[in-house]
Amino acid sequence: MKRKAKPRIAFLREKVGLTQLELSGLVGVTQSTIENWESGRTGTDHIERIAKFCKALNCQVEDLIEYTSKPFEETAKKPSPRIAFLREKAGLTQLELSRLVGVTQSTIKNWESGRTGTDHIERIVKFCRALNCQVEDLIEYTSEPFEETVNRPISLTNIRNLLGPDEVDEVPQYYLKSTVKNYANNLEARENSLQGIPSILAEGFSQGKDLESSYVANEKVRTDSSAFAPTLNPETSLSYKVLLFVSPEIIKLAGEIKFLIGIQQAAKYEENPSFFQITQNDAIANELNIILKAPGFQLNGDNTASLPLDPNTTQETQTATFRLTALRPGNATITAELYRGDTFETKLETQIQVADIDEATFIPRPITTQPRPVPQADFILRIQTIADETNSTCKFQYQLRSFRLPSLFPGHSIYTSNSFSTSWVEQVRGLLTTTLENISGSLPQEGTLHLASLGQYLFNHLFPPELQADIRSFIPQNSTFTLLMLTDQDVSIPWELLHDGQRFFGERFIIGRWLQELSDTRPYEFPVGVVNIAHYANVKQPELWATLLAAPGAPPPQLLPEGILHDSTEAMRGLHLIRYSQPADAANRRDAPVRLDNTNDVEEIETKIRPAKLNLRRNRPFVTLGYVKTDIPELTELEKTWASAFIRAGCSGFTGSLWAVEASVEAAFVSNFYHQLWAGASLGEAFYTSRQLARAVAPDSLDWLGYVLFGDPMARPYLPVEGKGYAVVEPIGRDIDEPMPVGMPLRFRLSLRRTPPVWHEDRVMEVAEDLMFENLQVHISAAGLEITPDSTINMNLAPTGNYLGWFTLTAPPEIAGNSVLVEVYFMDREEPIDNLIFSLEIGNEGGEIGE
Repeated sequence: MKRKAKPRIAFLREKVGLTQLELSGLVGVTQSTIENWESGRTGTDHIERIAKFCKALNCQVEDLIEYTSKPFEETAKKPSPRIAFLREKAGLTQLELSRLVGVTQSTIKNWESGRTGTDHIERIVKFCRALNCQVEDLIEYTSEPFEETVNRPISLTNIRNLLGPDEVDEVPQYYLKSTVKNYANNLEARENSLQGIPSILAEGFSQGKDLESSYVANEKVRTDSSAFAPTLNPETSLSYKVLLFVSPEIIKLAGEIKFLIGIQQAAKYEENPSFFQITQNDAIANELNIILKAPGFQLNGDNTASLPLDPNTTQETQTATFRLTALRPGNATITAELYRGDTFETKLETQIQVADIDEATFIPRPITTQPRPVPQADFILRIQTIADETNSTCKFQYQLRSFRLPSLFPGHSIYTSNSFSTSWVEQVRGLLTTTLENISGSLPQEGTLHLASLGQYLFNHLFPPELQADIRSFIPQNSTFTLLMLTDQDVSIPWELLHDGQRFFGERFIIGRWLQELSDTRPYEFPVGVVNIAHYANVKQPELWATLLAAPGAPPPQLLPEGILHDSTEAMRGLHLIRYSQPADAANRRDAPVRLDNTNDVEEIETKIRPAKLNLRRNRPFVTLGYVKTDIPELTELEKTWASAFIRAGCSGFTGSLWAVEASVEAAFVSNFYHQLWAGASLGEAFYTSRQLARAVAPDSLDWLGYVLFGDPMARPYLPVEGKGYAVVEPIGRDIDEPMPVGMPLRFRLSLRRTPPVWHEDRVMEVAEDLMFENLQVHISAAGLEITPDSTINMNLAPTGNYLGWFTLTAPPEIAGNSVLVEVYFMDREEPIDNLIFSLEIGNEGGEIGE
């Protein structure tokens, strides 16, 4: 009897954590089309045909088409069928292929000519990419009627015997089969505690369903499995597969993409970056931490996320979503670093193509600001690099917004520079090196003239005449203003040294730079306290530098063991890196916090600080680089290596010099800087006064001009206060901002922990080494929602030293389309510990949000 094809799209979609609406956006169809495909009303015949095509031609579904560009103004590429080529390669005629696929010969002709069928292939390609599957996985075959006799397993031993010892790797349903094998191998002695599970799986067998569907679809199995998961052998390993996909893969400049990372339990472990393992015991209260790096894109939100790894969440596909805006054209690489708890696990990369557009139609995003408790900088200058297709020339686009003179600079005006060759931009660094060599040993007045000449040259070339005129005419010369510069990381320009004919930019403004890709995440507050000192081996008497950083009333600075930056610096509130230029013996550079020579770049620095990256992100220290001159002038690679690496790691800011400076200048700057921060001065104030002191200490030196600040100049320091832990509520299997489906239980993980989650936004606290409570409980209030358990939740101490608990919320049909406030109270008997409040949007019964 002919087997009937049945769609598996709904199962695969839920497995990767997508809604019908999200999948429709990835594929490029309407949500109703997804509903029709999942129900089997339409689409199944197209999938079946394409599956037969792939089998007959011995190819993947992506091989059936190729993308060809039309005229350049059409940035979307048109698919062209490759069926004729693949058919001839396989040695088949159109008639032979038509009989293998089950269509007419004229249909094959139409498909090969592109008259029909291409859109179906393209949809299937997008389905397979979005759902991380092969075309055969989109359907399964069921016999009607069910004619074969299936032996119903009645025990775990029976299930193991049915599966066989070696068949797991050969069947598509290996996920659950391997899981059942584990149950049979490790838990057979506990069969009495697993009553009900074999019979439910047997029911799936009897109905001809694959085991995985039977397991995932049955809520009783889920409930039972979560109940017994903590009793598993703590040494039993859990294997996870990491899912990653981007939509779309080709976008226009200023277009938005969605970047998803998900994890799901895998039945077998593979040696590749998409898999990792963890023991049952280590998984309890643990999490997968994600740090995203996307040069050339602006992150619309934070660049970090966490996904729980607890054993009773293993059957849920967890996803984290990042939304990014393309800042410049060309091919770009997005990198996701994955940490299992505090341990680096792997790094995943994907390529994105950003298509160029007509400059006349390009409208940059407006400079927006978020409400915050500290003032904005007087001016914000956004600098964006626009390169051509070949990356041989580029232009700079500028937007200037003023909070001091809002009517003159509202932020809507766009200034565009002339075109530059990229080689000229790269030569700017060489011009600065040459200038420093020329002024070495010269009189201060002569050196100032040389630097001013370079600054005027850059000012006139980099800034278009309209921007030059507006800066000279409308910004008063007799005052010093704060300026936040949002810049591309690709270009190293000494913006502070630009000279308008009267003053250096670094004199006229208190400048704070920030990476444009991270502009939405720049901190407006940062902690002060213990400063850790890391130094290179050739630094003599590093304790003398520690003395300079000892501000009155501040905790004494701490020298890191052997000067190495590592992951034990949990109390870090500041970090000072000390290095001398050009040591005679290159070997003296080992034992450094981050080893750097002329061949290293930002990627190597980021790799070297990786062991400490999560603590840098959680503690948000401010970092200073002391780069002390020995013999010859040397640039410090500050912009593209040191500063960017530490800022992307999550630090509050960074300051250092563009070139190696005299020891007396560095001593004056760094000592005053930390004194000012401890006294409560803003970041810009501390930077400005420290540069002035460095200038006064060494009046014959121009080194004070070399200091550069990365951070919000208006940001203010604060002293971390004592707290009783970080209270965290996390939904399992979906984002907290995603609408909650009606009638579907949504589980949450509660935790009270010593360290903040990697994505935290609140202030840093000082938490006791051990969290100890007499009877920690949580009370939930959510009007209109069903809460399970309906009584107080008892929090348990996990092996990590954190407290852990679980609860479930269910929305009844009568509150569909509403928003519900959820209040969570942490109590130790009668003593309040912490409380959290958040809102949940309830979807309509059809899945949409009400107006």
